[in-house]
Amino acid sequence: MSYPPPLPPPPPWTAPPRTPPTGPAVGWAVALWIVAGLALCGSLLFGGLSAYGFYTDHHMREHGITTTATVVEVDGDDVTVHYTTQTGSSVQTEIFYWSDVPAEDTTVDVVYDPDDPSYAISKDSNEDRAIAIVLAVIAGVAVLVTLGTAIGAIVVHRTRRRRRLQLKQWSAERGAPGAA
Repeated sequence: MSYPPPLPPPPPWTAPPRTPPTGPAVGWAVALWIVAGLALCGSLLFGGLSAYGFYTDHHMREHGITTTATVVEVDGDDVTVHYTTQTGSSVQTEIFYWSDVPAEDTTVDVVYDPDDPSYAISKDSNEDRAIAIVLAVIAGVAVLVTLGTAIGAIVVHRTRRRRRLQLKQWSAERGAPGAA
């Protein structure tokens, strides 16, 4: 029985050249910090507007004065009403109605601010609270975006630092000038 000829010896193995370690580009960190800053500004803005909406709603419920007003004009959702304050002042102002817009020359109950009688809302209105809740949700989302992008930027910075230290070690192993 004959055996096949022996295989030639394999070529000597050489390790592939090591390339220097790389990390994420600095642009990612800068972009993430910019987004985090903008989201923080947005969360502060919307949070402030939300707090003002809750304050206005509370103020009108606690200090608002209810009176009967006459509908002077209806323009879509904007209704112009005329009423007399407790001090006898005659006031004409616009009120926005979300639904059930009253007809002209009818009477409606309104609540006005005694500190600013030209500011009035429908007696059953919850528009200040509804707007405040929407703004609070937007502010909450902006806070989450701020946290997420700030954490991402920190991770990118730490990764870049780790890669820089690895590159320094890699250069020292290779005997590169300036590596210590």
